[in-house]
Amino acid sequence: MDSANKEILKILVTFLPAFPQSKIQEEGLVLYAKALSHLSPETVKAAMLKCLQNNKFFPAVSEIIEEAGNVERYVNGKTLPTSGEAWEEAMREVRTHHLYAPWKLSCPEIELAVNRFGKEELCKLEMDNVNTARAQFCRFYNEIISERREKKANETVFAMLSPDNRAKLIAKVERIGKAL
Repeated sequence: MDSANKEILKILVTFLPAFPQSKIQEEGLVLYAKALSHLSPETVKAAMLKCLQNNKFFPAVSEIIEEAGNVERYVNGKTLPTSGEAWEEAMREVRTHHLYAPWKLSCPEIELAVNRFGKEELCKLEMDNVNTARAQFCRFYNEIISERREKKANETVFAMLSPDNRAKLIAKVERIGKAL
């Protein structure tokens, strides 16, 4: 175990007493440390502090990773708008620019949601359909956020594999693809 993993393990162990009902043993935390090795120890500590405020039970690795992403986005000033905020931003662009001028959206995720829904369809919404359209737009936006997180998680896991395991995985997927 390298020094970064040892530091992450040490951080996780220090949080165990805060969750006295936890049945996880220090040996289990070794797996946590490996799964979190793509994060800096500082980020893991910040995520654990956030989990300490919000969780009743010792967090799962996925919860720590999610909170780490939230903390990093906050620090970088790149927090994503909520789906409601994304809808309001799109509607502001409908009112100010309609179809005739380029839209200035705050993030690519909103732009993708607008494209999935259809810019023209947003501009032609009738009052009777606004609530349904809002629900559909928000669903598109949330799907895009989930897809991006899933892609990042897959990239992280793939990068954590040894080169030999990556090559084996690629070869296996190619064999399956050819069989289909």
